[in-house]
Amino acid sequence: MRPLLRLPAVIELTNLSRSSIYRLIKLGKFPAPVRIGEKATAWLEEDLKAWLAECPKQTPSIYKEARAILSGKTGAK
Repeated sequence: MRPLLRLPAVIELTNLSRSSIYRLIKLGKFPAPVRIGEKATAWLEEDLKAWLAECPKQTPSIYKEARAILSGKTGAK
């Protein structure tokens, strides 16, 4: 069985807020969780490790996009 991480562990590991994680998922910039029950989801540890390995390469653009969404800007210049 592959190790799974629930949201509190993902927040601690990534230092991102819950809302930032879900906004990045919506942008396709963060791994999506997998369903582990009727009302429960978790992330595959290997997906998060891969994302974290790529993070230094993509961090500025991810946070720029996330900030734009949080501020209500849709990317139009």
